[in-house]
Amino acid sequence: MSNYDGSQIVVLEGLEAVRKRPGMYIGSTGTRGLHHLIWEILDNGIDEHLAGFCTEIHITLTGDGGVCIEDNGRGIAAKDLPYIFDRFYRTDTSRNSSRGGSGIGLSIVHKIMEDHGGKVWATSREGAGTVMCFVLRKYQEVPVGE
Repeated sequence: MSNYDGSQIVVLEGLEAVRKRPGMYIGSTGTRGLHHLIWEILDNGIDEHLAGFCTEIHITLTGDGGVCIEDNGRGIAAKDLPYIFDRFYRTDTSRNSSRGGSGIGLSIVHKIMEDHGGKVWATSREGAGTVMCFVLRKYQEVPVGE
């Protein structure tokens, strides 16, 4: 048995850490991890509610293996929408104002979906709310030997 000490620890930083070890951020890359991705998006709507801007949140499971989460909060300005999945990006009137989020949650969702062949997107209108959706790539079983 070899000795284990601090010199063998590798510190992973930024989104590269998520790419190499997604389970460490979301707890799992299986069903529990999928639940965490939903929670990351849902949490933004809950922040809108806690800040007094949202009265409804709807979650829809789509027939193509996707999930859409819609709230009737403040919405996201058109100028901000292209950047919401960028690491550390926060809008001027941040949707996570009630708890002071870091701006990393949606970038993690985007990275994990991208690395698993999925897609995440958002539509929004200021004063009307936001819809965030993601869909996972469908896996097909390949017979052994092919």
